[in-house]
Amino acid sequence: MQEGNITVQAERVGEDSSIANIRRFISESLSQQSETQKVTQAMADRRVAITLGVGGAVFALTHDWRRLASVFLVDYACALKLSTPIAFKSIMYRAAQSDLLLKGGRAIEQLAAVDTVVFNKTGTLTHGDMQVTEVVSFDPERAWAERLLAIAASVEEHSNHPLAKAALASAHHHVLPHINHG
Repeated sequence: MQEGNITVQAERVGEDSSIANIRRFISESLSQQSETQKVTQAMADRRVAITLGVGGAVFALTHDWRRLASVFLVDYACALKLSTPIAFKSIMYRAAQSDLLLKGGRAIEQLAAVDTVVFNKTGTLTHGDMQVTEVVSFDPERAWAERLLAIAASVEEHSNHPLAKAALASAHHHVLPHINHG
């Protein structure tokens, strides 16, 4: 058991913290409507007027509250208004469970048109477990691939960068010698 004091200094608190930024991001994304939501909202709004008109006509002709209630029960405007935002929020929730933040329904709709995604954040998406899959020499007569890998691994032996670790692991796997570079 060890005893002692520790001093902690918070650099960002409250609204300046990362959690507050994520909360703001999610709040803003939930307030943005997608085109699908706008269309279903407009359809539902038009449907409400029709349902009220039909309900009024049914009651005027029959004076029966049960038939009026039946007209209101078969109206799907509420389901239409609720289903689209719930679907988008469900997609956002499922994405968040996979550590993805989606900025609302508009982003989800635009994602459908994406045909290529390019990443270059080493370690962010790969978790630092990169591998050397091939070494290509542009002058194979003077510098063959195994020698290039051995040189790269020897130069990077003290680095913690994911690419350096990948070169070292590959050189070790191929039992390549250390090359002095002093």
